[in-house]
Amino acid sequence: MGQPRFHRNATVLLSCSALLLGILAAALSILAPDLYVHLAREDHFGESLTAFNYLLAAVALITPSLRWMARGRPATREVLPLLLALFFVFVAGEEISWGQRIFGFETPELLANFANRQGEVNLHNLKWFNSEEALIDQYVILNAFALVMGVVVPVSARYSKRFSALYARLNFPVFSPALAMFFVVGVGYAEAMNAHAHSWMHSELRELLLSLAFLLAALFRFNSMWSPQRD
Repeated sequence: MGQPRFHRNATVLLSCSALLLGILAAALSILAPDLYVHLAREDHFGESLTAFNYLLAAVALITPSLRWMARGRPATREVLPLLLALFFVFVAGEEISWGQRIFGFETPELLANFANRQGEVNLHNLKWFNSEEALIDQYVILNAFALVMGVVVPVSARYSKRFSALYARLNFPVFSPALAMFFVVGVGYAEAMNAHAHSWMHSELRELLLSLAFLLAALFRFNSMWSPQRD
């Protein structure tokens, strides 16, 4: 399963780091609003960094799986890590509209006819996920996924032998519970900021914070899977 274990002091340090990161983001909105807007705006640094974080997280998930398959492990044992990695690639592509503005191609008529709110080549801006008529809001999906993968699964694996055995049997990617606070901060950031003063920028910063949380989780897992003890 490759779940890294940490000393309690390291967990406290990581949790404090996550909280400080959220406080820093909030402080930027007040003390450096121009930088805050730059981080949140479409086609700017924040959006590109979010996509890069997910791509790097995908690489960190795929690499150990390829290593184990090269050593003879059945590919079926690596299905779940590989599916999660593909999902991260999908999220990265969605974040930058699959390179639409980089390569300058037009939105296909099929997508335009499905009422993409921003006229972009992506699915998350379709009216079903991003409008008052949405069947389920895209951020509800993102928040739920982040909390399950970043908090529920790691904590249940850590404190329940039954769940730990189940995840091991499935080879389900289990992240370190020491990083749970990064996911809590990522999910809670926009909710707390919007309660004070609603802005689309807070949701964009949430996406950046959660991409960092997933990147850290994937890198920590990579380190544990690549450790000499597992050779």
